[in-house]
Amino acid sequence: MSNVFRIIPLTFGEGPPRHGGSRPRASEQSGGWLDLSTGVNPWHYPCRAEDLEALRTLPDEEEPLLAAARQYYLSEQAGADREVVEPMMVPGSQWAIEQLPHCFPPGRVALPIIGYREHGWCWHRKGHACVGYPADALEEVVDELAADSELRAVVVINPNNPTGDRYSPDVLRRVAGRLAEAGITLIIDEAFADAEPELSMTGQLPDNAMVLRSFGKFFGLPGLRLGAVLGRGAMMAELKARGGPWHVGALAQRIGARALADGEWQQGMRSRLERWSKAYARLLQQAFEPDPIQALAVTPLFVTITLSLDQAVARQEALRSQKVLVRLWPLDEQRGCLRFGLLREEDTPARQRLFNALELTRP
Repeated sequence: MSNVFRIIPLTFGEGPPRHGGSRPRASEQSGGWLDLSTGVNPWHYPCRAEDLEALRTLPDEEEPLLAAARQYYLSEQAGADREVVEPMMVPGSQWAIEQLPHCFPPGRVALPIIGYREHGWCWHRKGHACVGYPADALEEVVDELAADSELRAVVVINPNNPTGDRYSPDVLRRVAGRLAEAGITLIIDEAFADAEPELSMTGQLPDNAMVLRSFGKFFGLPGLRLGAVLGRGAMMAELKARGGPWHVGALAQRIGARALADGEWQQGMRSRLERWSKAYARLLQQAFEPDPIQALAVTPLFVTITLSLDQAVARQEALRSQKVLVRLWPLDEQRGCLRFGLLREEDTPARQRLFNALELTRP
């Protein structure tokens, strides 16, 4: 590839990436850790005591879950296509991320240079070569990607984690169309899109595109391990063949079916997350003064602040010394970003603790 300033080889270490939520083993009570290292909704979908009865049975309640998933993911899909695009329910979108590299012949895959690292790690581990593109320049490099005869797939994360870059469905349809001419699959990770459904491609999915969805982030139940894959054709058939029986647990089937059908809860939660994430971002921005913030990305489930790399590292280490966990991504040799997961607006002790810690970490 000629334009090394846009598309670059990606390299990986010997071990898998580290993730948020891996706090030190400490009490969650006063004096323990304030964990803001994940992008999980702090207001989880309500569970019922009787849901636990599902644990005494085999997971045979898939049809109610599938019916709710069809309505939730495909309500805007054209009538004929709704019969073709069938959601595959999976034990978390991470499962699909791990399995998809096995469904493609050896070759290259393009991923955002900065993004959820499990994508690249899983493709790399299967033997594919990984190249990176800037998340904010996908349309600018799509012709160059399409010209690569060894390219099998392009992975897009929408919205991108951690940079917050977003792509409209119109942009992604144009990208998918250009890639289709070259026989390349577009894989769209919409793990954070439930809170911004206007970003989703599930309503008009191109033939060469697949969408991955996470249940746990928006519904605040990551331990339930539930997600969905939507697509068509041989690739979906091969992925389904890797699933096996009782693929999704009984508890996930029961709670998932109810949550996906609960439009009133979803609408109210989207409004709440949109309002609070913006207010939270303003509070964080003020708390970082006088550090010069280079960029501020606000999504309904996390806020990302870009600083000089030295400042970002120093802030993360100082917050950690106060037992506050946030995620750090080096963007390049000069810049780094800190991603803050949301805390509950009404959790006054946690708010005070975070902003007191930020005050103590001022340079």
